[in-house]
Amino acid sequence: MIKRIAAVVLSGAMSGSLLFTGSASATRSDAPTLTTVRAPNHILIDDRPVTVTSTFISDGVDVTLSIHPEFETTEKPSKVFHHGRKWTFQTTYLPTDTLGRWLVSVEATGADNAKTKSSFFLFLQHRTRIVDFAARPRLIVAGHSTTISGRLQIRLHHRWVDLAGKNIFIVQDARDGTPPINLPLTTDEHGGFSRVSMLDKTTGFQAVFSDNFDDRVNATALSKTIVVKVIKHHPGDHRH
Repeated sequence: MIKRIAAVVLSGAMSGSLLFTGSASATRSDAPTLTTVRAPNHILIDDRPVTVTSTFISDGVDVTLSIHPEFETTEKPSKVFHHGRKWTFQTTYLPTDTLGRWLVSVEATGADNAKTKSSFFLFLQHRTRIVDFAARPRLIVAGHSTTISGRLQIRLHHRWVDLAGKNIFIVQDARDGTPPINLPLTTDEHGGFSRVSMLDKTTGFQAVFSDNFDDRVNATALSKTIVVKVIKHHPGDHRH
């Protein structure tokens, strides 16, 4: 259940990335076909170049790929491989490239110069991670509390750096058939976050980084899942 809810949170953060257009200069019957087989729209860049592959199928005589940052005009070059109707492009991104939103346009041209064009956004982003995610204590008596904490970091200049002021959700799942609860938190100046939860039944926790306000930062970091075991207290029980 936690994985499903986490996926919903993340899909909300990542929505709106695709923008498609139809034929640019011909009727539907004249335009060449253009089908996307593979076209990544999120690329994580760290300390080394990253090469990604985009593949399209077209009955056109030529297919071109244009990639550039949203507010820049200089295009990123790609290697082209063509076999039959299959067109494959390999593009290498560098740590020095502009972070954030890039515009990708692929255009197929027919024998009569009719064209079909498809455009979408991709995001070149730094990698993020959630570390030191823990619950203390992990075994409690019903009605008592535990502290859930962790730290959000971003990969910059060959090292992991604490990421402050970002939104974190703690997904709390009682595992009893009821919907999990998303508990919002904001990371402090050291990238840390914590929350005290009072429990009356065994509960699972997972941290999700979900912040779609900064296109330069990848918002898909997930923590491991931890379970806090809750035992019932019986008034007549005594230890000797």
